[in-house]
Amino acid sequence: MHGRVVEVALRTDHRRLEEQVGRSDIGLSMVGVEYQPDERWRGVIHPLALESVHRRAVLLWKPLVNWKHALATLERMRRYAVELGYSVPDEEVAEVWRVFDAQPLDMQRGMLDRLARSAMGGQGLREEAIRRIGSAQGTVSPPDL
Repeated sequence: MHGRVVEVALRTDHRRLEEQVGRSDIGLSMVGVEYQPDERWRGVIHPLALESVHRRAVLLWKPLVNWKHALATLERMRRYAVELGYSVPDEEVAEVWRVFDAQPLDMQRGMLDRLARSAMGGQGLREEAIRRIGSAQGTVSPPDL
């Protein structure tokens, strides 16, 4: 929209706006607005969104709600940080990699597929994930992905 990226939730079938806001893994995304039947707009801002703005850091809601999309979440975190001039704390990045590393190989491959389908730019994540898989498998080159 006007040269800017607007992200819209894939699923919005939760009954309450608060539930929808709580389905995000990134604090800055935990903001929502809905149109009420009485022709009013109602907004919800999660405290983690406020904390992220206050600290100028891209923070995660833990445990990750959408853990299968953890790599795409990390890509978004890094992109948001660049766009806003925020930091991505090391502990937030470590949490994403902890979730990724804890998965069996087939799930890691699925996470890479989700990254390819939903990320705007790789931020080098695909290559980093493939290296991590290769290291975990004890191979010099990563398994065929």
